[in-house]
Amino acid sequence: MYKYFLDSVHGNIKICSNILQIIHLPEFQRLKKIRQLGNAHYVFMGATHTRFEHSIGVSYLCGQLLTNIKDNQPTLNIDDRTILLVKVAGLFHDIGHGCFSHLFDSHFLKVKLTGTELEKYIDHEYRSVKIIKYIMEKYKLPYTEEEISFICNLITHEEEYLRAPFLYEIVSNIKSGLDCDKIDYLIRDTRSVGIRSSINYDKMFMGARVIDNTICYPYDDALDIFQLFHLRYIMHKKVYQHKTIREIDYMIADVLCDIDTRLDISGKISNIDEFCKCIDCITDIDIFMHPNTTTSLLMNRIGMRDLYKCIHYSINDKVNVTEKYIEMLQDDKISENIMNVVLDISTINYNMKHKNPMDEIYFYIDNNIEKKVKLNSNSIIYPTIFQETISMIIAKNNATFLGPYIKEKYDL
Repeated sequence: MYKYFLDSVHGNIKICSNILQIIHLPEFQRLKKIRQLGNAHYVFMGATHTRFEHSIGVSYLCGQLLTNIKDNQPTLNIDDRTILLVKVAGLFHDIGHGCFSHLFDSHFLKVKLTGTELEKYIDHEYRSVKIIKYIMEKYKLPYTEEEISFICNLITHEEEYLRAPFLYEIVSNIKSGLDCDKIDYLIRDTRSVGIRSSINYDKMFMGARVIDNTICYPYDDALDIFQLFHLRYIMHKKVYQHKTIREIDYMIADVLCDIDTRLDISGKISNIDEFCKCIDCITDIDIFMHPNTTTSLLMNRIGMRDLYKCIHYSINDKVNVTEKYIEMLQDDKISENIMNVVLDISTINYNMKHKNPMDEIYFYIDNNIEKKVKLNSNSIIYPTIFQETISMIIAKNNATFLGPYIKEKYDL
């Protein structure tokens, strides 16, 4: 039995009964209530798409890529069951996300759980594995223990590869970063914020071949693949690390810490039933139940655009901002406001930190699918660097007066 979903990115998506069975589970349906881009909708009004459609999109792309490889290389003996398992992994890859997506991990759980026995739950992929196993057992889904381990390992890569290595490059590719997850979210995210992109994944997938257990692409597709990584950089630069969004992120982090005093979200993180209640509307529910709290105050401030303020912003600054920040904390004028000042340091890159991701991707020339090759370094004009560091000092409440003071005294 099949059904068709009309997706804004991929058009009509054919969904088989096995995938449909998972989509209809409440643990998966909750992804409809978690925005893909966290708080980006406060700046980019169209950024309201959710983890739900992204997960279905990734599952679809996984099936498309592997089916193309199967049709073009029947000697690989890829069976329909393997394709299903990879599609299930694509569907499940984000099941462990909490409210407000990555913010929940990096700004909330990292503060609450670092150094505790629950520290491993900071990682959403770790939570994904826990939820996958929980769902399989709870609903008695028709997958063997070996198949469940395979599904989980396609996401985390934590165990030894028990099947063909190229299968582990489809959902999450830790070698180069070129995978179905990235392709879907870049297409979906750019459309939602109004940034034009032209990722022709159909052509890439049709040309994909497995050589020496590695997925390789036609040499002529190299520029298209590089543009995908460049698009990732652009999205981080313009959207994911947007200054105003980062300011709001810290406000929502304080909101979650306030809600935590009442609901003990961090303490219940290992309880899957409780964790699955962590969806974006948790703030609305808390305000309804407790109208006069820090949460209510901060959410009103966000709505009124009375935001925390970035009082220092620099890119690849030669000044060691971390050392300067530590020095500032000894300053009497600043120490009085220590709870109102946050140092935020983040990196933007092409997916492989300082490295060029194209160095980790293999190609084949013309129809010679017996030999995989790396791209000639002179084939594409590359940037001179592949990573930059953004430093921000964000002031809360009425500490904005510190901006001019810090800039003048500490030469920032």
